Amino acid sequence: LVARRFAEESEPLNGVADSIARDTYYEGSFVRMPIEARDWYLAFEVAGAERGQRLALVVNGEERARFDLAARAVRRLEVTVPLTSRILELGFVPADDLPGTEMSEKAAVVLRALEATAVEREPAPSPRILIAGDSTVQTYFDEERPQSGWGEWLAWHLYRDHAATVANDPSSDAKQARVFTGTGPTVFNRSLGGRGFRTYLSEHRFDRLLGVMRPKDIVLIQFGLNDTSKERPQRYIPLASYAGWIDRYVASVVDRGATPVLITPQPQYRAPGREDGRSVFDDYADVLRSYAREHDVALIDLRAEAAAYLAEVPAENRSAYYLQADPFQCPSHPDGVRDNVHLSCLGAFVCAGIVARRLAELMPGLDVEIEPQAEPVPVRGLTATSVRGNVGLETDLRWEPQGPDAYYVVKKLNAATGRVYRRAVSVQSRYLDLPLPGQARDVVYTVTAWVAGHHADPVRIPCALPPDDDIVCDLS
Repeated sequence: LVARRFAEESEPLNGVADSIARDTYYEGSFVRMPIEARDWYLAFEVAGAERGQRLALVVNGEERARFDLAARAVRRLEVTVPLTSRILELGFVPADDLPGTEMSEKAAVVLRALEATAVEREPAPSPRILIAGDSTVQTYFDEERPQSGWGEWLAWHLYRDHAATVANDPSSDAKQARVFTGTGPTVFNRSLGGRGFRTYLSEHRFDRLLGVMRPKDIVLIQFGLNDTSKERPQRYIPLASYAGWIDRYVASVVDRGATPVLITPQPQYRAPGREDGRSVFDDYADVLRSYAREHDVALIDLRAEAAAYLAEVPAENRSAYYLQADPFQCPSHPDGVRDNVHLSCLGAFVCAGIVARRLAELMPGLDVEIEPQAEPVPVRGLTATSVRGNVGLETDLRWEPQGPDAYYVVKKLNAATGRVYRRAVSVQSRYLDLPLPGQARDVVYTVTAWVAGHHADPVRIPCALPPDDDIVCDLS
């Protein structure tokens, strides 16, 4: 076998350094054979050339091992490799790292023998769910709230008592990776922001997930948002190539005896008055649906089901389901945030409920009971307190929280005329109101609890704003 490699870095697009992509190509002679996409124990015997070499074993375009081979020497080597396609392509190249754009010398090796033995694993003793996804699925930290991913809420819906023990996943190098255990299947949320089918694989995150996976596990796969990024070549997958990437993931799971479930990404936020329109995300979701139908793979159409759910929610309330907040409401976003893609805790909770219900139908062996949607009740414990904040005296409204599927509409009205000064939507059981010049000091706040398109009676609380900025002198 004679082969070498070539490393190349692309130029930045529009001067953006994050758009630089580094690719490694291989040319020469390789051994190629059809094989199942699973873990293989490879034992091979190689003979060296006229001079000693330091070599790299390349399997399916990935360097898997390095070794020294003396001149005319014969070595037997053993390595286990996880395959993510139904092809084994094996070769040897010089092991020297290539800085910048450069081509290596050719390696010359005689492959005298090759044995491939499938690695067998026993099923886990109890049901397990592994999740590979992006930022709309991953687990977040408390300081990042209200941003949330539906993967961190799945156990809530699957566990009868909604209680989960959450721990870091020691088998992952991502600090966001979590393991949820409780009265239902163990959930491994291996999702990570900014990833798609290409990057989750190229960063070897899929390899690590496959290393944890056992036969009879359920593997939930949701990508499709970052795959569309043409300005990020390291992420981008052309639409015409998308089905091939899906197939690599499905084959890798099926050939290892587990069950893949494909999931379309949730719909994006549309402001009131912009209800129609199709995006590039819909085109990629269509490919996913077609692949699942043609290959008889389980599919949860989260995009369609979440869109149907949101259609029952008043348009002016739908921002509650996304990462959207007014200034000073969340420590993580003091200037406010208007994100049309990522989810709030409420949006993630609802998406997780949709996934859990469909999963219970697809996999009856999970033995889970999905609770019906709760009805909102009037808020309790509503208080309005004047506090000195960022711009002077502010009104801190607080009330007792309801369930994780509840959100709240806060209104500020003129006490005498009923004119509405402000209408805000909150997923938290508090709202910080900043007074504006020219508004009456005697106001009434109302807080209304909502669940989806249903609401309870509003609760009112009058408030007399203190004259903090009064410049009038009393000369009586």
